[in-house]
Amino acid sequence: MKGRRILAFFALLLVRLLRVTWRVRVVGAQRADGLYAFWHGDQIGLCAFDFEPVPAVLVSRSRDGELASRVANALGFPTVRGSSSRGAVSGALALVRRLRRCEPVAVAADGPRGPRHRGGDKLAALARCGGAIVVPVAAVARRALTLSSWDRMQLPLPFTTIVVVIGARVIDGAQGSVERALARTHQRARRLAGRALLGGAA
Repeated sequence: MKGRRILAFFALLLVRLLRVTWRVRVVGAQRADGLYAFWHGDQIGLCAFDFEPVPAVLVSRSRDGELASRVANALGFPTVRGSSSRGAVSGALALVRRLRRCEPVAVAADGPRGPRHRGGDKLAALARCGGAIVVPVAAVARRALTLSSWDRMQLPLPFTTIVVVIGARVIDGAQGSVERALARTHQRARRLAGRALLGGAA
């Protein structure tokens, strides 16, 4: 436990130091209520965006999730613990309650363990239960370090520009609609950030 606290401290320090140097370009409506959907690998870059109001973030109950929860809380994001493998029901109910109170939430569509850039139908169902809509959001840095994790987590480098795109709201909630909306939003963010798509990757 002590080791996790130390790791969380240094992770938080790193993000805070980097945030001071990042430049942020936001495309789309900067204020949106509902359920923010994003890809798991974008979460560090999304820390650069000043959400208003600040959404509660779904974080898994794993050891990695404990670390992420500490960092998110320190950055001002309330967290809801739960995932598809542990605490799924309690986590989903907590999200629905927040949505019904018109409080925004944010969930990685492909979290917590992938497959990468796949998923979103469960988020559409959550949004329907909460009487909310899904808002796709993506963050892409012009210069970033790609980590060797399953989600190919992007760590934006110092003094780079991060493009945050808030996509068109997903109204219909049809099967695959959230995944397609996220793919379009992420592709637009990559294009605006000036990073070429390689091998058809989204």
